[in-house]
Amino acid sequence: MRKRIVMCILMSLTLSLTSCGSFNASLDEKEDTDKEEKEDKEDQSENAATADTDLEDDQTPKGAGQSQQKAVTVATHMITAEFEDNENLTSKGSYPEIIVNEDFMMDYPKFWAAMTTYSDSLGESTIEDIKCFGYGSPGEDEASYHYDISAEVLRLDDKVFTVKMEEDYDWSYTEDYDSYYYFVNYDINSGKRIWSDAFFTEKEGLAQVLYDTVVATYPREKDLVNDTTEYGIPVALDYITSMIDYDYLPCCIVGDQFVVHFGSYSIMDNDNYYDISIPVDDLKDFLNQDYVEDTTGNIDEKVEYTEVTDDVYEGQIYRYDDGTPDYEEQEEIHVSTPEELMDAIAPNTRIILESGKYDISEYVLDPRDDFLDNHAYWGYTSWWGEYGVCNVYNMTIEGEDPDDRPEIVINSEFYDVLVFSGCRDITLNNLIIGHDVVKGSCSANVLAIFSSSGVTCNNLDLYGCGAYGLFCYSSNGVYIYDSCIHDCTYGIVDIMENSSDICFYNSIFEDNEKYTLIDNGNNIGYIYFTECTFRNNSGDLFSLYAEPGYITFTDCEFGDEEREFLDEHFDMVIYYEDGGAG
Repeated sequence: MRKRIVMCILMSLTLSLTSCGSFNASLDEKEDTDKEEKEDKEDQSENAATADTDLEDDQTPKGAGQSQQKAVTVATHMITAEFEDNENLTSKGSYPEIIVNEDFMMDYPKFWAAMTTYSDSLGESTIEDIKCFGYGSPGEDEASYHYDISAEVLRLDDKVFTVKMEEDYDWSYTEDYDSYYYFVNYDINSGKRIWSDAFFTEKEGLAQVLYDTVVATYPREKDLVNDTTEYGIPVALDYITSMIDYDYLPCCIVGDQFVVHFGSYSIMDNDNYYDISIPVDDLKDFLNQDYVEDTTGNIDEKVEYTEVTDDVYEGQIYRYDDGTPDYEEQEEIHVSTPEELMDAIAPNTRIILESGKYDISEYVLDPRDDFLDNHAYWGYTSWWGEYGVCNVYNMTIEGEDPDDRPEIVINSEFYDVLVFSGCRDITLNNLIIGHDVVKGSCSANVLAIFSSSGVTCNNLDLYGCGAYGLFCYSSNGVYIYDSCIHDCTYGIVDIMENSSDICFYNSIFEDNEKYTLIDNGNNIGYIYFTECTFRNNSGDLFSLYAEPGYITFTDCEFGDEEREFLDEHFDMVIYYEDGGAG
């Protein structure tokens, strides 16, 4: 466009000079003008070569000049990371940037925007991958990693842009990885990514055609023909059908061929590739005619490939966190107030409580924001809004005097007293825990354990008013020794969400009422009672509609009401007496 404007100006100027006078003067000026025109064209050619790219001055693609006159340039960025802590590590790779020239951008602005976004995402992800050594930890002091992505344009016309993307990566200390490739299709006019369903107007019967073509193309693959599903359908046909139905068939239309690339393990249980091509004329009953005709012509006239060397990036080794806590010897801390108790909660800690009452209501019901900001292990624990101990491991809370146990309470009947969430290896010794409210009004539990494991309790007194003395949700390995649960208004224990290995030893359960005492109605997991005493409780001993077969009683004593219920439903639980089957 700019060339045409310059020519028009020059022609007008020449005519004007000729009509005004000296012909020789006009020739002189015309020679000067021709020279300027030639220089202007050269400048324009150089400018066009670097226009419409996001490359820095030192990143100009090789072969600049004529290459940028083509509609699309695929600039391969070569990137490297260096690791300050280990100079022997090598991490490098490449990724393609798809650059649309100015004229093509003006004709297809949505496609240009899509390519810019796609290239940016490729660049960002690849750079992070190289910087982080493939998100892995080197297996040796001197190791290398490489990750290369290349792009080959297969189709570029006024309807479809198709590019073959190939990825290749490996670490020097592991087995080699095979490269793999896939097709990426874009609608030129809308700029939208095209998935396989866009190519079809009819899907019924297409899978069989593709399967038959695979069989014909790879006749030596006997397992492809003989291996079937339990319904007698060839495995490959079953996979191809799913790909078509769910729009992830790896396909494109190039020239007059419908091309499909089945990668390793995609249609058979092997690492072979299965590539097929079918003339589009043979699939006219299935294909969307809007995308069939490929008018690309000579692809080399439309696409140029260059290389760009990027700056070196600062590498960082990705350290995989498997969630294993860092256990250390417990630090012993003595406390005498609720505030000191809260401040002491942390992993690898043994908290010793002096005798007395610890009212933690303000921390459970509605803790201040500044308090939460400064206490990393006290936080939101359940869906009804209460707070408690979170994500702590290897911690003990213990009363200093087992004969004069400290008492932990709250003054609300609507919240659990002491809650542990996401915790591991917690020990509670010599404690009294309960609600400091009028008996009978509670709808919350005393001790609640969410998504935790390895909780051991010794010499606890869990009292009502509390709905249940112990509540376990999605937890396992909870052990209660020499403890007592009494005066709770709903029952003894409520177990939910596949909690298992909830074990009571030599413990007493008395004066609890009035629903199911051992409620595992929403749980499938094992509950054990060994040498425990049940007395003066009212309500069903266990739920008849849950999974009582997971409850085991061994050498336990029962009051009259509990014994009557147990005898009536004896065959529903596991019962041992004097160490043998009862």
